[in-house]
Amino acid sequence: MRCFRTCSGTWRAALAALALLLPPAACQEPPKPFRSLDPLREQPLALPSGPSAVVIGTIAGAPASQALARTLAEALSARDVPAALGRGNLRSWRIEATAEASPAPGASPETTLVLHWRLSDAAGQERAKFDQAVTANANDWRKGAPGLLKRLADETASHFLPHFGDAKAPNARAVALTIHAIDGAPGDGARSLRHAIEQALARRSFLVRPDISETGFVITAEVRVSPGGAEGDFVRIEWSALAPDGASLGTVEQQNRVPAGSLSGPWGITAVHIAEAAAPGIARLLAKGNVRQR
Repeated sequence: MRCFRTCSGTWRAALAALALLLPPAACQEPPKPFRSLDPLREQPLALPSGPSAVVIGTIAGAPASQALARTLAEALSARDVPAALGRGNLRSWRIEATAEASPAPGASPETTLVLHWRLSDAAGQERAKFDQAVTANANDWRKGAPGLLKRLADETASHFLPHFGDAKAPNARAVALTIHAIDGAPGDGARSLRHAIEQALARRSFLVRPDISETGFVITAEVRVSPGGAEGDFVRIEWSALAPDGASLGTVEQQNRVPAGSLSGPWGITAVHIAEAAAPGIARLLAKGNVRQR
């Protein structure tokens, strides 16, 4: 096991993924054994005032509701706001909408769309609402044409974006780094988790690059899922940080139980929660290196 070495000894940071696909009744704060084991940071990590993630909920009245929700999640993620479809956890915010369509005046094949969007925080309190009115081809609306959905999603994401300003971590240092490999993840975990940790670190002002550079840091992850019978699968993730010269800066570990087989397909919001829980520990490891500012 590789651990970061300091003049006072060795330590290994451990963070739990928040509410990994647990049923709603089981959602709760991570138990004490999952807190940081860094001896210099025995107190629990402070929670930011912003959301841990944004869940895109029901879009009632939209023929392609799931496709529109997924497109909106992608639009928010592209703007550095963690978003996905799913249940979320106790700190997730939520976006929902009701859609109405009516024939436009005249004999054209167009329809007038009005979508009533609502953003609520983790306590269910309304943070913002947005009435979106557009004229579109009726057939495109019925079939969920990608161009139309992207148009709706981009406008909605841009409208709500100012409400997520406090979700970005302050006073973070910029480091050139690459997520090199995520091994052992079932389902689409390698792709989803890579994207989620890239977004989580970018929000903390790290300069994430697709290719390894001579002066860049490297992050890798090893995922192990062990069947646990009726208790569900046991998931363990170990993140490693390497300096530009290849020296190990240490590891961040996460572990939790999830329903059996729940990670064998799309990870969705689970990848976002894992990345948000791991990012502070990874940031502490990188802060020990000779960082390069933007």
